[in-house]
Amino acid sequence: MANMQPVKTNATFDGKLYPSEGFADPRFSKVIERFIENFSEGSETGACTAVTYNGETVVDLWGGFKDRLKTKPWEQHTITNLMSIAKAITATCFFLLVERGLADPNDPVSKYWPEFAQNGKKDIPIRWIFDHRAGIPVLDPSPPPGTIYNWDAMCAAIAKQAPMFPPGEKCAYHVF
Repeated sequence: MANMQPVKTNATFDGKLYPSEGFADPRFSKVIERFIENFSEGSETGACTAVTYNGETVVDLWGGFKDRLKTKPWEQHTITNLMSIAKAITATCFFLLVERGLADPNDPVSKYWPEFAQNGKKDIPIRWIFDHRAGIPVLDPSPPPGTIYNWDAMCAAIAKQAPMFPPGEKCAYHVF
């Protein structure tokens, strides 16, 4: 690892001490400061963050608590559910395709995924997938548990799903 130094600190919010620890390159001290401030401002109960720069880990921090009662400290390898984490990566990749002239946000999804055209979705532009106006916020019926881990089954279910409201008319968070 880069010039990683141990980090061990505490923040206090509402009379509760929030321990934080980890490792960080001193050049990234502002990341450490902001991480700790999130606890002292009451913005976090428990969290972790890691930063890689030029292929090297330069920050690896964890702190706070992994339970709502604030009795179990967050550990280095605490498992967490990451909601929407892929959005920024997906958007970056898509707009690289746009920049290279290989895709257009105004193109219909069905241009690239013909199966998506089922049940009134033929003309839904890609941009409505990104801004949650495609009309498919959930799957109905809801897929069986574990289906979300099956790429083919999820693609088939999304392709089959009819819009739940007229596409483009309103925004509703698209879970899948």
